[in-house]
Amino acid sequence: QRNKLLKDMVYRPELKDTLPVWDLQLVETGKRIIARRRSFVEELKEIIRDIHGRISGGKEELLLTYEPDIDDIFFADELDRAKERDRKLCQTSVGPHRDDLLFSIGGVDIRRFGSQGQQRTAALSLKLSEIEIVKKLTKDTPLLLLDDVLSELDSSRQNYLLNSIGDIQTIITCTGLEEFVNNSCFGCADCYSIFDPLIHDNIKQLQGSDSHKGKRPVCQEAAGEGSALAAAVAQEETEQTKSSAEQQLRAWDRKLKEALRLEDY
Repeated sequence: QRNKLLKDMVYRPELKDTLPVWDLQLVETGKRIIARRRSFVEELKEIIRDIHGRISGGKEELLLTYEPDIDDIFFADELDRAKERDRKLCQTSVGPHRDDLLFSIGGVDIRRFGSQGQQRTAALSLKLSEIEIVKKLTKDTPLLLLDDVLSELDSSRQNYLLNSIGDIQTIITCTGLEEFVNNSCFGCADCYSIFDPLIHDNIKQLQGSDSHKGKRPVCQEAAGEGSALAAAVAQEETEQTKSSAEQQLRAWDRKLKEALRLEDY
């Protein structure tokens, strides 16, 4: 609302008299947001440090730090000093909307200088930490969606991640299905391969393997069977399309003949 007012003031300067009203509300609400975020991060950073340490095999210690744009006790003064700048930019340049989180390992900001694996592991640690907090507050376990998170993790980190979500309903998408199955002992109830772009259920149960006795079925890629099935389905779809086109042509033919009869009449 304050940003909208700053933009409207360009064409209606008389609206500047209403700006202090929005400043007061922004300061009061912003102070509460900053205080709540600070306490939340204090709770979160202990959980994320423990989870990240286990994912990395104890090799890394992740430190999560809250970086407020402005301290709440100076918020009103800084907002007042920024009025002229805000009028020129037509936006609010000070406040909790500019807050950030710092992820550091060994004093290094991994947002800028961390490897892709470190950044991906930190993101996963954050998600798993949020799950723990949600479980604590709601007494229920949320659904976890992981989109191609395994490609940049080594096998040990993959194993810990998959073992740590064993009691959480999870949907995982990945491109290396064979590597995913071989590097983990994670039992999949349902696994699908996508190609051509048909989706086929390739669920297979490993039999005679001591390492998988008593576990849920584990999926394996059946490339030969899948290709044959895809070709059969494609042929069937082609025949169905041809049949549908013939039916449509016959329908148009009937309409044309009917139109001609009406014209003759």
